[in-house]
Amino acid sequence: MATPAFEDIADTFDFLDSWEDRYRHVIELGRAMPPMDPALQVPATKVEGCASQVWILPRIEAGRFDFQGDSDALIVRGLIAVLHALYAGVPVAEVTRIDAAAELARRLQDAGFTRMDETEPWPEVAGRRFVVRDGAVMAWVTPQNVGDKAGFRIVGSHTDSPSFKLKPHSTTTNVGWQQVGMEVYGGGLLNSWLDRDLGLAGRLVTNDGTVHLVRTGPILRISQLAPHLDRSVNDDLKLDRQKHLLPILSVANPDLDAEELLCEAASISHDELAFFDVFAHLTQSPAVIGARGEFLASQRMDNLSSVHSSIAAFTHVAPRGDVAVMACFDHEEVGSSTRSGACGPFLEDVLVRIAEGLGHTGAQYRAMLARSSCISADAGHGVHPNYVEKFDPNNVHDYLGGATIVWSKKLDKPVLVASFEIGRYGLMTDKSEQPDKVEAQPRYAMGKRLDIVAPSN
Repeated sequence: MATPAFEDIADTFDFLDSWEDRYRHVIELGRAMPPMDPALQVPATKVEGCASQVWILPRIEAGRFDFQGDSDALIVRGLIAVLHALYAGVPVAEVTRIDAAAELARRLQDAGFTRMDETEPWPEVAGRRFVVRDGAVMAWVTPQNVGDKAGFRIVGSHTDSPSFKLKPHSTTTNVGWQQVGMEVYGGGLLNSWLDRDLGLAGRLVTNDGTVHLVRTGPILRISQLAPHLDRSVNDDLKLDRQKHLLPILSVANPDLDAEELLCEAASISHDELAFFDVFAHLTQSPAVIGARGEFLASQRMDNLSSVHSSIAAFTHVAPRGDVAVMACFDHEEVGSSTRSGACGPFLEDVLVRIAEGLGHTGAQYRAMLARSSCISADAGHGVHPNYVEKFDPNNVHDYLGGATIVWSKKLDKPVLVASFEIGRYGLMTDKSEQPDKVEAQPRYAMGKRLDIVAPSN
């Protein structure tokens, strides 16, 4: 689905070994991009919420999407150039179909993974393979020789996050205002969604079974009551899920319908729509913030960080004797007892088919399970400075919350590098080759409890 220009960038990134070289390439892409006319750099084209100055001016010509962009930061100009390569010249109907999940599947295939179809027999399961079921993904890598004592080495994560899920036939009119009925999905902080610019994104399925990915810009808002109409709001905020969390879509447009807007964005007729799985999302862009750029502010940090770490490691895994499995489940936020959830049949279905394909059936398969292990990859909380009393006092100094662990070839040991120390010691593009910078950083207690096995190479 990606453009040839974007494929060229992806191939260049694959060729460049270090992230430092990749950063330089992105910067060069930004320098080579034609500058945006200063007359167009006005408040209407400015992207709010970014630490740097960013302007974007979209346009449609002859049914195809394009945009101009610029920034006062070199790296951001480069990122705009990358996005331009991905989207420029794409037919309008296909713009919303380009999404991270689809590109991830493509990159898995580019990395040598073969996509399997659940509806067909699997005559061959060896090698690097993956399968998609709704919003969940399973991938596996088999060793060259699978012995009688093999097991599964599984890393599990989840793809979903707390949000609001669109109900069927949801658009209503109340005292002249158009609102959209949405179900609270997961156990998120409801007040954090108030007075935020919201869009809709998800899957539309037409009568012929075709899946259409769709995403809108900011079209919804859950507005709070003004404080002078409720003087107790700062002392006792109580939100009724049925009344106070209905997003506003429009006013004085009784014929406007959210489902029709989604169908229009996906370039399909509303009469073709058979099913949808659509959620609200915050349209504010992620940003690196802090005095030294030590913080990443973004929605969906929970699921995205766990899935990213899993896939980043998995695409380079080389199992020795066991089958390596990556399980990215859906619906973790609502109990996981669905066909694509962790408590559902997806993992078992895949493991059974892998074992059968390797000749391990019946008691052999059960023994294979007994020799298996699973790591649950998820995001943990660092200490909150305003609520220190809520945290374990023995771990309160592990305020980092996350770090990078890497095997250093020169030091011949695992090292743990704190992410917030980047501002002090500089960005390390290859920690294994920069032991001086690694050694300069403090060692944290959490690293002492980890048993890390050095790679065979």
